[in-house]
Amino acid sequence: AAEANGRDVVTHYMIE
Repeated sequence: AAEANGRDVVTHYMIE
């Protein structure tokens, strides 16, 4: 899902 959205994965790194 994250890969499909593209934004979720970025948000994850931003939160990290």
